[in-house]
Amino acid sequence: MMRCGMLARGVCIEAEILMKRSPKPGKLLHTNGDPITIPKFARLTMSHEKEVTEGVQELLISGEFTLDKSGVITSPRLLRQAKQSAKMKAVRSGESPNGSDET
Repeated sequence: MMRCGMLARGVCIEAEILMKRSPKPGKLLHTNGDPITIPKFARLTMSHEKEVTEGVQELLISGEFTLDKSGVITSPRLLRQAKQSAKMKAVRSGESPNGSDET
């Protein structure tokens, strides 16, 4: 992310806060599962839509963010962290990290 400008870094931080609260961590989604659009993201962060658009574009170009098949903005790093966290939680609860019981 350090390759990105200050605007993109600010957008990234705001987006990641929302992505961590998402029903699918790492994806920019409302709590009901609907994608958060650029205009909605701008309103949520009290920002100008043009600035948010520029920041998201820079983050997409840098690879910090990607778009999934549905066009939802995602953070590959947060998706990896969520997957790792789920595996660790499964291990702590005695389940197999692959999702199947090893009994």
